[in-house]
Amino acid sequence: MNRTGYGDGEIYCCGGSDVFLIDVEAARKDPAARLWSWQASDSAEIRAVHRPWFANMDECKPVLGGQAVLAASSLGGGVALIRRADKKCLFYAGGRNAHSAELLPGGLLAAAFSYRCDELRLYRLDDGPAAESAWTMKLSGAHGVVWDRQRQVLWALGGGELLKLKVHAGREPSAEVLRRWDLPKRGGHDLYPLDETHLVVTANGGVYRFDAEAEAFSPMPALAEVANVKSLCRHPVSGQVIYTQGERIFTNKVRLVGAEPIVLPPRNLYKARWNAHNGFSYAPGAGKN
Repeated sequence: MNRTGYGDGEIYCCGGSDVFLIDVEAARKDPAARLWSWQASDSAEIRAVHRPWFANMDECKPVLGGQAVLAASSLGGGVALIRRADKKCLFYAGGRNAHSAELLPGGLLAAAFSYRCDELRLYRLDDGPAAESAWTMKLSGAHGVVWDRQRQVLWALGGGELLKLKVHAGREPSAEVLRRWDLPKRGGHDLYPLDETHLVVTANGGVYRFDAEAEAFSPMPALAEVANVKSLCRHPVSGQVIYTQGERIFTNKVRLVGAEPIVLPPRNLYKARWNAHNGFSYAPGAGKN
């Protein structure tokens, strides 16, 4: 692993009970090749009774300069912050239908819990294992959270809307909704930084860019009408876009715009993320956070 923890051509993938890291070229030669992998039983900090919280992983977001990964599980409902070097669990919490998580300044973590829970939650990272939420609000079909370090706001994706929130840190954290936008199509699923100005939003029937400065949606080139996209991520240097498209729900392919897909075993892949800093989200030491 390099000094930052990021690696050119490396992609985090998740599905089933595993989060794993691949190298694109190595995976094309040997689909079973892994640079790193994690499941709940690898972390002694996660109590045995809580390990079922981490079944069917559906988020794998590199954070802290590539030294850690945020994981979330819809089936089990857990969210966890895992240190890559030794697989130590630095934080975890439980819920129902956890779909995404994000680190925030002030020692906070935001998480989105979708249907049968329908909540946006804030946690304090120093609250320890199996932490209780410090603040919650209802958000129907909550699926995505992204911290915007330039504009100092939290973006949250629901089933039919995108929210912009101001977060108040401290021992009793909270957030207030500054504005809401209806999605171009319902079924909001993935929310992720595209570049330093834009977010990408995937919905049941298409993929959209959201301009964080103009505060407007536009169709995502080449993918505007592609349905059932579970995740999308753009490499900040090469510009290469990867995405996963559910075949019913899961897939065995990481798709690359303009290139052949990477076919991986087994057939339970859900999301894929470049192991690279997106220039948008929380990054300690990278200026204002």
